[in-house]
Amino acid sequence: CVTVLSNLLDVQDINFSDLHYILLGNLQFAYLLKALLAINMSYRKFVITGTDLNLLLCPILKDIYEANKEDDDFVDKSLALLQIISTDEMFNKAIHSINALKQISWYKERSLNNIKLGGFTA
Repeated sequence: CVTVLSNLLDVQDINFSDLHYILLGNLQFAYLLKALLAINMSYRKFVITGTDLNLLLCPILKDIYEANKEDDDFVDKSLALLQIISTDEMFNKAIHSINALKQISWYKERSLNNIKLGGFTA
């Protein structure tokens, strides 16, 4: 299974765009998303350069922010996904050049205006 996942290429085997939006749309696929980001460099590059990273990161950050003590397992999985993708230098450059959503209504500590996605993620 790992060999198959690590060797998938966009267009040749599967449409990464369709796959990515399916994975983002269902929390049941979080493990598969994490696995693909960890072992498939082609998919990771596609996500970093070809998608809106706000769509990946903001829901994860919101879930972590709103989690309660009973959600430890979920928070651990979310943090593991962030850890995997943050090891990529291209990802780190990308999130520091992308503006976060104009208004992040769920974040209550203070008003965030004109913040980069990297600053918000940190």
